[in-house]
Amino acid sequence: MALPQYSNPSKLFTTHRNAARFTPAHPSIYPMSQNPALYPTSFDIPESLLQRFDSISTFEWDKMSHTWKANPIEKRIDYIYSSNAKLLSYRLQTWNGSAWVDDRKLINSYDANDNLVTQTEQSWTGSVWLNGSQNNYMYDTDKNIIQSISLSWNGTNWQYQDKTTNTFDPFNNVSTECYQSWDGSMWLNHYVKSFLYNSNNHKTREISQIWINTWVDYSKDTLLYDAQNNFTSDLFQTWNGATWMDESRSTFTYDVNQNRATALDQSWNGIAWIDWAKSTYRFDANHNLTRELFQTWDGSLWLNASEYNSTYDVHNFAKSNANRYWNSTGTEINAGDSQFFYFHTISNGLNTTSTTINKLLIYPNPFQTETYLILDHAIENGILQWLDIWGREVKLMPFSGKEIRLEKGTQKEGIYFVQVLEKNRVIGRQKIIIQ
Repeated sequence: MALPQYSNPSKLFTTHRNAARFTPAHPSIYPMSQNPALYPTSFDIPESLLQRFDSISTFEWDKMSHTWKANPIEKRIDYIYSSNAKLLSYRLQTWNGSAWVDDRKLINSYDANDNLVTQTEQSWTGSVWLNGSQNNYMYDTDKNIIQSISLSWNGTNWQYQDKTTNTFDPFNNVSTECYQSWDGSMWLNHYVKSFLYNSNNHKTREISQIWINTWVDYSKDTLLYDAQNNFTSDLFQTWNGATWMDESRSTFTYDVNQNRATALDQSWNGIAWIDWAKSTYRFDANHNLTRELFQTWDGSLWLNASEYNSTYDVHNFAKSNANRYWNSTGTEINAGDSQFFYFHTISNGLNTTSTTINKLLIYPNPFQTETYLILDHAIENGILQWLDIWGREVKLMPFSGKEIRLEKGTQKEGIYFVQVLEKNRVIGRQKIIIQ
């Protein structure tokens, strides 16, 4: 039996009227990441060390004094890990003006293969912890996520919200992805995506289709890479019923160390490509990203919009970050936020050192309903953490393979941040924007 027609396909994908389809490092008048060390990043972190958080504190920019406020506005505490270094739970607290009060709690559970199978978020009512949302995951024998289901708590029972089903090629690349929502009695088709890859297992094409009693072409991305396998451009097009029409593109350059140097976003006006945003990056000797400057084009000048800075310890673990935002004319910093990471390290018995450059690509970005996160190499039993602009966790998801889809869900428009963890250490961070 055919599923009912989806009534509003226009809401499924971003058409990028004035926004680049692929912006792994930006854009917006906000920083690229709320957390330290973002794209691209590499680590010379000894694999014999695992980072275990004790707490994370978030600070706010004082608009009047143009300095950081002395006291944090939020913190995450009581991190609990399993014997296999898997995060089991933590609490998030906010400052009410006189005391720290509980706000939310995250609880994870794992299967015998250390795959994250359930992730539950609870909120504090003042007397008890109340269930809020839950995500359940299923895996194949290669530890790829073949199905994820989101649920919400109605006060008595868990109720379905949406479901994603994935298939994979022999190289564990995602071949197809189908998204459905629950209407109370059945699953309704929304969209399906199909992917092609080159001999290096880098994605070269993505075609999106929406359900209107049958699958109908909607959008296409064409991705290019250089001889060093650096991602160099993405062309985003939409289907008008007869041909593919240009919408936007992003292009990227790299320095001699293969760190990303610049990112440029352009939109197509029907005649020519028009600049609208760019980012410039700076790295330390260990290839950690220490600064990103994001600027917007006003038609004649590049205006400062946001700046991101990060610091690291001797093992290249991130210690802090700071984000500053300029006003609309790019002449004054009028907002900001920063985080300090308090942690200790433990030994896991390994004696090797990782020097792999880990690149986290995100597209589309900005987005309206969903976006994709892609690493330059496959991982096992990783974790994707989604944070809001104040560092509060929105969602925690398992991440195995090279790619994962992130849905808007019920989140409001605005700036968010994601980071990928493998073996309990961060291997990539990035900013995302919901329009």
